[in-house]
Amino acid sequence: MSLVVVCGAIQMLRLRSYALAMTAAILAIIPCFYPCCIPGAPFGIWAVIVLADGNVRAAFR
Repeated sequence: MSLVVVCGAIQMLRLRSYALAMTAAILAIIPCFYPCCIPGAPFGIWAVIVLADGNVRAAFR
């Protein structure tokens, strides 16, 4: 699952694959899948909030 989070973060930086970026952000929130759950959860929540913004969603298109 950590590989999915890393790949999703890379796609998020490149503004590609909105679905993978959102999946990675949600997986980062779940503590049992991510080895560094304590610092990963706040960044995952922040990523979900940012990705839910309409302007950000439009940038992925």
